[in-house]
Amino acid sequence: MNLRRLISGIVFFISCAASQNIDLYLSLINEGRIVEVRDALTELKSRFSNNDGVLYLDALTTTNGDSAVRKFQSILRQYPRSRFADEATLKIGEYMFARGLYSQASAQLKKALFYYKDGEHHQRTLDLLVNSFEATGERDSARIYLRWAMRHYPGLAYAQYGYKNLKPAGSDMKLVKLDLNKVAEGKKETKTARPKPWIVQVGAFRKYDNARKLKEQIITGGFPVQIDEVSSHGMRLHAVRVVRFERKTDAVEIGKRIKKEFGVNYRVLNRPK
Repeated sequence: MNLRRLISGIVFFISCAASQNIDLYLSLINEGRIVEVRDALTELKSRFSNNDGVLYLDALTTTNGDSAVRKFQSILRQYPRSRFADEATLKIGEYMFARGLYSQASAQLKKALFYYKDGEHHQRTLDLLVNSFEATGERDSARIYLRWAMRHYPGLAYAQYGYKNLKPAGSDMKLVKLDLNKVAEGKKETKTARPKPWIVQVGAFRKYDNARKLKEQIITGGFPVQIDEVSSHGMRLHAVRVVRFERKTDAVEIGKRIKKEFGVNYRVLNRPK
């Protein structure tokens, strides 16, 4: 047998064994048998020291909240595509909410909604997010995210939040009334449009997927967002930009709102078309 194939088979076998063990211990935690899982962790760590599931079990059974949060954060740094990443993100948000750190909780819970659309805890995440906004008096923000969630997760329960006249984001397009006489005569608009040279740049990424995720996040606030290819120090980047503004003061004001709403930094740039 080819050595490489043999090694791959052994790795696959170990991974499957670890996965089965993790699922078993997770079921024990769900039954309230946390002490048993905690007792078994020493052996699990020795056998599967670099396994994301073992790290997740360790974080789940850690009694000190701050320590548990650090362990969940470590999972997200080391294994951003882990099947436990969405739950680790939610656990951090839950802890911050329980501590009364509502602004930090909402920033964390947004990630759980945006980045893990295949997760299993969207209702719980949305409940905490809405409650975090209401705790800080940001009901307008709650409405914005509820509308976004209605578009992406139509199966969730929304009536319980008590927000009237909610519609999914993007469902309230306005119709423009045309002047049929001008259309028939082929007349063109003679009014000269004023230049809008100012933009708000909220990020620039080498990977397009990262830029797309930020765009999807910012656009939920009702801001006109686009992704432009730019060059910087010989690198091709994907810049996420809110466009366009006639006056610099308007762009600065939008930048401030975005930073407050989403916790991202911004730069106001003069970029005439």
